[in-house]
Amino acid sequence: MERSGHDVPPPLNAPPLVLLHGSGANSSTWRGDIASWSRDFRTYSVDLVGEPGGSAPARPKLNSDAVALWLDDVRAGLGISRTAVVGMSLGGWTALDYAVRRPDRITGLALLCPGGVGKQRYGWILKERYSPGCWAATLSAAQPRP
Repeated sequence: MERSGHDVPPPLNAPPLVLLHGSGANSSTWRGDIASWSRDFRTYSVDLVGEPGGSAPARPKLNSDAVALWLDDVRAGLGISRTAVVGMSLGGWTALDYAVRRPDRITGLALLCPGGVGKQRYGWILKERYSPGCWAATLSAAQPRP
């Protein structure tokens, strides 16, 4: 986790802001933005659990309360009762999921291309490559010949 304070410390009574990066990344994603946000917020860039960086090696199930429980622990460790959250991609999904599960602990949300929100579409290449007929042909070709 990276803490604000690169240039100018935030005002003493500044509200907290937690930054959540996308999948396959870590808290360094926000390195160029922390100084700007730190002028008005106590800014914390957190490694998402199960992603590269200083977090656990395995991601909890996304269809459970596990990620919200993890973010509860993060907030408690930082001494934050309520916070604004900025999330990108998987971090956006995590922020939105947390706001739905813990609305009283969120003061604001900014979601940048949140993953898993809305109807999921797949490109034509994936449809062609992984269609049931394609799988049948692939599996049949993989069978050992007598």
